Amino acid sequence: GSVDEARYEITLEPHFALLGRGQQFRIYQHQSVPQIVESILRNRHDFEGQDFFFNLVRDYPKRDQVMQYGESDLAFITRLLADVGIWYRFTRDERLNIEVVEFHDDQRHYQFNVELAYRPQSGLSSTGQDGVWNLQSSHQVVEKHVNIRSYHHRVAHAHLNGEIDQTRGATTTYGEAYHYAEPYTVMGDRYAFDEDLQSESGYFYAR
Repeated sequence: GSVDEARYEITLEPHFALLGRGQQFRIYQHQSVPQIVESILRNRHDFEGQDFFFNLVRDYPKRDQVMQYGESDLAFITRLLADVGIWYRFTRDERLNIEVVEFHDDQRHYQFNVELAYRPQSGLSSTGQDGVWNLQSSHQVVEKHVNIRSYHHRVAHAHLNGEIDQTRGATTTYGEAYHYAEPYTVMGDRYAFDEDLQSESGYFYAR
């Protein structure tokens, strides 16, 4: 508002953010989700072995066909990974002085004991160290029941319908969710713990 004052805003993003530029229309056949992601990183964005790695505890089946339709590579990769429960973070290789993208699928790979100082947004002092100035929590009611139903032309006789109870003793759940035609060909174990569920099985998607 003043002729004597100017404000500039800079957004710092990892190199990975460049995948958000442009759109693609492609079909991927007979590849798993990690294989599709690796193919995109290597073949379209010149990522090399030291630029990323997968540290996965689950096995991921090959899919007959996956379509990328009018999405950026970043949006497509993010959607695929979120669908199967793979998350990523950015670290730095101090020896090579490069940014590294790490892909994980287990909460045991979280970084624990990370501490950040709370600093009110007053602008009166700065130590040059990372800090936070706001904390927020949120809550959401989840469905009481989840029904899943699918059909696969190559295993037409397979039983691919199921239901799970999401309450787990809670009294704050409500409603019902219905999922049809998720890309699974086996149901998996409905009683397995979350970390032991077969990846991309029916009950995996139901959770």
